[in-house]
Amino acid sequence: MQIGRFLIIAACLSLAGCWTEGDDQTAENVQAEFDNTASQYDQAAKNASGPEEERLEDTAEVYREAGEAAAEAVDKTDLQANGQ
Repeated sequence: MQIGRFLIIAACLSLAGCWTEGDDQTAENVQAEFDNTASQYDQAAKNASGPEEERLEDTAEVYREAGEAAAEAVDKTDLQANGQ
């Protein structure tokens, strides 16, 4: 599971360089997309049990963490693009 987590975060960080608007809206949108996906996994976990439930909950957490990392990368990219 750790490898998947790092792959998602790495992909987000590499894509973050392409998303600059000079404001916080882009970062918020990126994080919202990841949160929406995480919510879908949480909902699926409610309908599952045992190992499947745990796997779905873990996947949701990975998406939330990746969303936070991607949003931070977008914010950092915005600051760099604005010379701050």
